[in-house]
Formats: sequence, structure tokens, C-alpha cells
Amino acid sequence: KNYLNEPSLDGLFHSILLQTVFYKGDLYFLDTYGLFKMDIKTAKITPLFALDLYSKYGGVSFIVDSKGYLWISTFMNYIARLNLNDPSEGIKEYYFEDKFTTARSLNLFESKKGDIYVTTLGLGLLKLDKQTGIFASYTAENGQLLSNYCYNVAESKLGHLIVIGDKGISILDPDKGLLKSISISRLLPISSF
Repeated sequence: KNYLNEPSLDGLFHSILLQTVFYKGDLYFLDTYGLFKMDIKTAKITPLFALDLYSKYGGVSFIVDSKGYLWISTFMNYIARLNLNDPSEGIKEYYFEDKFTTARSLNLFESKKGDIYVTTLGLGLLKLDKQTGIFASYTAENGQLLSNYCYNVAESKLGHLIVIGDKGISILDPDKGLLKSISISRLLPISSF
């Protein structure tokens, strides 16, 4: 079945699909034209925000958390949130501190405790305090990570964060700090040819 059957969305046929998430029977997807919702029953595709907002909310990744909020990593110095249970709330932005104006968000992750983490290029790993809107940071300077260039994060069964960065893997307890690190040179030994 051709799901891209609406004349207004013909351009989607040539876009690149970046990510998909199922939530409450709908398919949410991010592509090179924006963030969309597809009703699986009717195959109707609708944008989550106007095309003119794509440069602001286009993003590189998104998650839907356990409370029904869709979080967008904007690849800028903020992340954005949309309440899927009540879209009339609009989009809320969470900016990094002023000194981080050149920061770039990359990936988002929700922990088992419901905390939202953001991997960044240059600022390490950030944890959002949803009540205050302020980010706590885990950085190489604080001895919590191997590098401030973090590409992805996952959580172990013990609640430890596994952070993949440009210099290797950092395993940390969010409350106590770095537990272990594996540098790329130890992980992937390089020898001369």
C-alpha cells in the first residue's frame, strides 16, 4: 500500500527516513522534511509542526517518553518537547546554559527513572531537570566521561549509563560518577601496517 498518497506530501517520496517510533497505534517518523505522524488505520500522514518550523525543530533524533511527551534533539543548543496527549500545549524548548550557545544536541534517552538525557557534541552528557528546565552535565573535565563528544547512551540493568563517545566507552553511575572507561585504543587496538 502506498502511504504517501496525499498530493501535499508528494515530496516525502524522495526524503530520507531517519527514525521511527510507534506510540498508541500511530507511527511517528522523522525524515529530511520534518517530523510526521501516520495513522496506521487510515494511512493519513500529518506533519507535527508547520514546514516553516522545520529549521527550528527538524532535529536529528527523537524519543517518546513514558509520559507521552515527544522529545526532539534539534542539533542546536536546545531540545524541544511536544505533549502527544495534549498537542494544544504547543512546543516547549529547553535551552542549555548561555555559555553553551555553540552546543549541539545529538541523541536523547529516557532512563528507567524517567530522567531525560541528551548526548552532545562538545558538552558531554546532559541530564534535564524537568521541574526547573536546567541541565546537569557529565563531562571529561569532571572526570565522568572519556570525552565531551558523546554519540549515544544506553542504560544497564543496574541503572548505569553506558556512554559512547569519540574516545571510547564510559560507564557511569548517574549519582556517583565514572565507574569504568574503555578507550578506543584498548577497545580497538591499532597497529601499523
